[in-house]
Amino acid sequence: MTLDLWVYSKDVRTCNLITKRNQFALKLNANTVSLTINGITSVSGITLPLNRWCRLTVTSSPNSARYFLDGNLVTGLNVFYGAIPAGTDSLYIGGVPGATADFFGMLDEVRIQKRLFISEDSVYVNTYKALDLEIDLTSNTEICYNLDGYLLDNEANGGPELHFRNNAGFSNPGTTADVDVSPLFRSYDVSVQEGFYLPPSNNLKPVHSSNRLHRNYYCSDSHSLCFTNN
Repeated sequence: MTLDLWVYSKDVRTCNLITKRNQFALKLNANTVSLTINGITSVSGITLPLNRWCRLTVTSSPNSARYFLDGNLVTGLNVFYGAIPAGTDSLYIGGVPGATADFFGMLDEVRIQKRLFISEDSVYVNTYKALDLEIDLTSNTEICYNLDGYLLDNEANGGPELHFRNNAGFSNPGTTADVDVSPLFRSYDVSVQEGFYLPPSNNLKPVHSSNRLHRNYYCSDSHSLCFTNN
């Protein structure tokens, strides 16, 4: 399994990011990322930075966990999770009922995929790309929430419809002040995607001036899921 999302944290929290109750939980403990499966927890070497967009990717197998930040491998661990149990628990993003704190900030392009990404190159491939059912996702086993002003899984790919709870809602720079636009493209043009990389070696590095580029060429994903501090 790979859990993948864009995160913009506005303060230090202990909370859930993506949770399916007893099956798996991607969590923050004072902004340090961890993954729990079958009651077994691995702790990454990643502490999410504040007040900037970053991409968090966590990939797991029955005996391993790998944590990537902005496409770079930070931690690889041998963790004996075993198989993820089947279950009908609800999927929660940004918090769970009864928790002492919910996530405070913005989330975008939340993905749960039935595949194991191992290399930095394999993680970089979809960094700025919105996933599409016909091209990228396996029906009924992988989901992607683009959060482009709606709460459905991308391309009706078998994922449950989300519902806003507590203080969650969409952010949009056209209607909300001081909202940072998501770095994600809404284009599937491979040639434009390659414009984001400098390939001097096998470790592809994103060009940090890319915010200016994507605004010039295509409309970015202006929506994200915002959690207020109430």
